[in-house]
Amino acid sequence: MAKKKKAASSGSSVGLILTLIFFVLTTFIAGSLAYFAYEEIEGHKAEAAKAKKAQALADAQFKEERVRKVMLRVAIGVDDPADRQLLVAELDPQRVAVKEEYDRMKIGLEGKIPEELDPKDNKKKSAFYWPLLAMNAQQLQDVTVDVDGTTKDPAAIAADPATKPFKTIPEMIGIYSARADAADARERNTVAKVDDLEKRVSATQVNKDKIEKDFNDALDRIRKETDAKHVKLDGDFQALARKHLNDAKAALDRVRDLGTADNAKADQIAALNGKMTQLNDLLDKLQNQAASSSRSAIGVDFVNLEEKKGEIVRKEEGGYVVINIGSNKKIRPQVTFLVVSADISWLALIEKEESLKKSSYSNDRIPFQDNPYVKAGIEVVEVLGPDTSRAKVLFENEPIRNPIQIRDQIFNLAWEPSEEIRIAFAGIVDLDGDGLDNNDDFLRLLERQGVVVDEYLKLKPIEMVKRDKVGMSLRTKYLVIAPDPRLDAFPINAAAETPQVTQIKKAIEQMSEIKGRARELGVQVIEARKFLAMIGYRLPKNPLPPQYGASAYFEPSAPPPQMKKDGN
Repeated sequence: MAKKKKAASSGSSVGLILTLIFFVLTTFIAGSLAYFAYEEIEGHKAEAAKAKKAQALADAQFKEERVRKVMLRVAIGVDDPADRQLLVAELDPQRVAVKEEYDRMKIGLEGKIPEELDPKDNKKKSAFYWPLLAMNAQQLQDVTVDVDGTTKDPAAIAADPATKPFKTIPEMIGIYSARADAADARERNTVAKVDDLEKRVSATQVNKDKIEKDFNDALDRIRKETDAKHVKLDGDFQALARKHLNDAKAALDRVRDLGTADNAKADQIAALNGKMTQLNDLLDKLQNQAASSSRSAIGVDFVNLEEKKGEIVRKEEGGYVVINIGSNKKIRPQVTFLVVSADISWLALIEKEESLKKSSYSNDRIPFQDNPYVKAGIEVVEVLGPDTSRAKVLFENEPIRNPIQIRDQIFNLAWEPSEEIRIAFAGIVDLDGDGLDNNDDFLRLLERQGVVVDEYLKLKPIEMVKRDKVGMSLRTKYLVIAPDPRLDAFPINAAAETPQVTQIKKAIEQMSEIKGRARELGVQVIEARKFLAMIGYRLPKNPLPPQYGASAYFEPSAPPPQMKKDGN
């Protein structure tokens, strides 16, 4: 009995243990299932929040892209009232995107469209100016939104000019296309006018050629008539001289025959001699008149007709003055002038110069240097305005006793504001006093002052350099001539055909030839040193005599400086 009780107790314990194990397992499984179910719910919540955030971002992007699309539709003029209502409603929340899109369109149109006048403030603005986009939030609310937040009538918003640019892009294309067509029409009209003008210029050229031919024919006729008058005058003089010489010889023979005591015959001889003197004076006068008439037929003495170019209006520190010539008279830097006393005429100045020259004992006298009427030489360095320029004082003859004063006159023989001065020059133009030529420097000096050099003598090798292969012509105003070459001044045997003698002979031949052409063309001849002084250039003191036969002219030569073409 005792054994049976023990067996029953053991069976109950096993069942209890199994029940306990089952309960633990069940509890564990239930806990695990509950844990995993909670974790899954949290994951779904996170995904839902993420999806909601993505949806909000997508909505924002949608609204931004929608307002950008509406802006483009308004810009190209294909919008409807609902589009403008949407733009107005979204302007404040989407202001960044709207501003970015507007700036992008303005940058794309920059430089391609002109400004238009804004009727509201009467100021010029870009034709693509969009008034709505310049409003702040309060202005936008006042214009487009009721107090309760509801939008106004879409038709009223669409009719508001502030909701679109001044001009849409198609409108601007139409305007500029019309302007381009008008410009093309104007261009065609201009081309037609140019063609007509060219035809008229061609006809004018034909008339000019005829006038020039008539002038040359008249000039030849006058020259022939003058030559014929000279021949007749010479013949009349020779006949008259022979007659009176014969009369004088007959009178002397008769006096010798009648004796020295015949005072009446002696008086007759004296009267005849006086008459011969009068005839010689008359001959000189007639020859001078003939020469004067020849000059009148061919040219004019421009030196006696020279007028002042301007005057000094102010003196400045550091050796500068201001003159009353400016850009209105086309003055430019490096033009020089001679300064003359205010109350002296050019004719009086020239007469005084001739008087000083006759009374001078020096062959090397510098023109105008001891002339009391001449004060200084100046050079323009800066054009200040239409009627004024600043000039530097190059030299002043008597800065203490006879200084430059306000209203002093300025002269330059080779500068005219309304005329192109053309000259030619020949011989050794010595600018530094060494006896050798500075002809290339003189050429550049003249062209810097606006003077056109038609022809000049180059001494190495010796030849005439002519502008456009034409040289001196009827348009040439002056022939500036240097001292003539002289064989007797060279300490060699003039009969020997040395290179020096050959050079001097060639120079004599070339200078004689160009002076002859100047007489035929009526070109006024002026001595080089006198010309330089008349344009305000400071001449060197104690210059060496011109060295036409110097060895420097037999060394290898450099090409002459390039002469400017006419019209350059």
